[in-house]
Amino acid sequence: MPKRDGKFLFLFLLLFLFAILSLFYVFTVTEPESKIEERSAKNEQPERYSNKEQFFNKAVSPHDQAEDLSIHLCEEFNQKVKRNTRQSVQQQLKPLQWQRHIKAGYSTNEIIAAIDYLGSPNAALNIAIQAQKNASKHAEDNRKLYDYIENVAPDLLVSSPFIFSVKVPQNALAGYTSLSKVERQRILEDTSVNVDDVAFFMADDSTTDDMLFELIAALDDPNDVVGYSGFSHTTSLLDYALFRRSAEIVNLLLDRGANATQQMYVGGSLDWALARIHYAYVGEDEGKWLNIIKRLIEKNATAQLTEQTYTQVVGGTPAFSYSFNESEIKAFIEKYNVDLTTLETAPLFSANNHDRLIKDIENKASADVKAALNIENLALRQADCNALLTEFQLKWSPKHAKDFIEKARLIVGDNPKPIEDMLKGIDPVLVDEYRKNSLKNIRNIDLISEKPLHIDLSKFESMYAAILHFENMPLTDSQKNYVVGRFVSSYPTSYALLLNSSLMVEPLPLRTFEFRGLLSKASLQALFNAGVTNKLQDESGKTLLHYVAETGDIELIDFLYEHNLPFKTGVGADPLHYALDASNKYFKPELALNKINALMAYKPTIDEYHIHRMALIKMKYPELYQAITSSHPGLEADEGTKVYNIIR
Repeated sequence: MPKRDGKFLFLFLLLFLFAILSLFYVFTVTEPESKIEERSAKNEQPERYSNKEQFFNKAVSPHDQAEDLSIHLCEEFNQKVKRNTRQSVQQQLKPLQWQRHIKAGYSTNEIIAAIDYLGSPNAALNIAIQAQKNASKHAEDNRKLYDYIENVAPDLLVSSPFIFSVKVPQNALAGYTSLSKVERQRILEDTSVNVDDVAFFMADDSTTDDMLFELIAALDDPNDVVGYSGFSHTTSLLDYALFRRSAEIVNLLLDRGANATQQMYVGGSLDWALARIHYAYVGEDEGKWLNIIKRLIEKNATAQLTEQTYTQVVGGTPAFSYSFNESEIKAFIEKYNVDLTTLETAPLFSANNHDRLIKDIENKASADVKAALNIENLALRQADCNALLTEFQLKWSPKHAKDFIEKARLIVGDNPKPIEDMLKGIDPVLVDEYRKNSLKNIRNIDLISEKPLHIDLSKFESMYAAILHFENMPLTDSQKNYVVGRFVSSYPTSYALLLNSSLMVEPLPLRTFEFRGLLSKASLQALFNAGVTNKLQDESGKTLLHYVAETGDIELIDFLYEHNLPFKTGVGADPLHYALDASNKYFKPELALNKINALMAYKPTIDEYHIHRMALIKMKYPELYQAITSSHPGLEADEGTKVYNIIR
């Protein structure tokens, strides 16, 4: 009986301690590490391989089974090696592994270098920021809290599903934004405000600038390190203010003596200020930010610049980037006396200086791939496949479309008609690429002096109201094209209203469908119902059938066939040219035959360029070639046929 009473007394004391702590600390539910790892493992999708791939894996050695070696199997094998390598690297660099690397003797910079080098700059940034936060008073208070709990109730740390952290903001400031000015002043007279409190309210949209003025005025030192986790890309109150886009708050902090920050890899205050100008809203006053840049320069601020000339200034961090062209650089000098070409640059982080962990991870990944694929002679197999693929590349000799286009420009100048005539004689797909790239370049030039539009269509009462709103904005043609693309991709039925609006300055950008996942039967039917005709072409002369032939499915090809979409629309490539392009990243040999059969229902005229593509299929996919030519003998390629060698 006494033992039982003692147990209840211990539980009562634990609950009492928990209640007291909750007044001053915040508890967050977290899963045990083993559960996180188990859940993470379940989320990993199993690799699925075709029978040929499985057989290829089981072969003792490509040397012993040379007849099984083929170009596409070797390509698939190499892709499989890359996938397994990537999985091993990701597993080694999961957040749960970071502390283990630290304990193993690797420095924070070595971990940052490894994560960045191997493809996860955002995760690397989080580690760099966390290293800074560990030096904050907030982190120190959390460590003291853990020490206290460990002394009075160690079982609570072992069995509790919570982690313990000092509350932000402190209790005295709870509900601060809902109080009157008099009530706020009364609280501030009796409260020692810290940078974490200010950072919390700075990240809260309900906090006004006046409230922040009061809080900052009550601060002892605005240069203290922010440990609050609400904003993950900086530990500086000044940088918080730059993120908030409040020039007035930034100036107040500078008046209070806030220093400009700069840390290798993470970036600093000048980077944030430059980004604020680069990403300024349409109509926003850039002058106030350039004046802030002047003040930061006076504080010897530096920026992480990768290019700094009179024609281009480029820089940034893993969290954001910024760039300024020649006209902007000149305008800043003339209007505000700010010369971006004279900014002091910060040293850039280099993985080469911290590559010890990178090498160890790569060695471990190599061993993991060997075990995962169950291949003892992995290096031998890779060597044989690489030799075969090298031989194929030499025979194929692929060239990029832009190289053909540049050569045509050198020969006939920049006149579009002669360029298209020359490109058409090489391959019609080059005409499409030329038109697409020309339009893209024109838009890039138009956009140099523009600022990005922030579009939230959900806030409008009706589609008509949304269209009217953007019609009344001073938009350039390229911005109108962007708005139209956003409208149609989100609401296909808006096309009927857009047709009669001033926003429609060019044909509907069909490529928007591909990028925004609109190549579906339902969305296309909605567009047809809204007034899109079967003769619709985009600015490069393509129809929906062109895009579906390249990236869509058989059902969509049949659907468009039922709507009588024209097969050939001009001097560029036809849909069958796209479907037969085995060099394209969208090409899937397992779907190609059915797609080609569906397109052949159009009874297209077969030309030499179709046969050139068939010669490439014959080299890479001999079984597919036999299946296609058995059904369509007109697509046969002789031994001497030119092999299609254009990469787009």
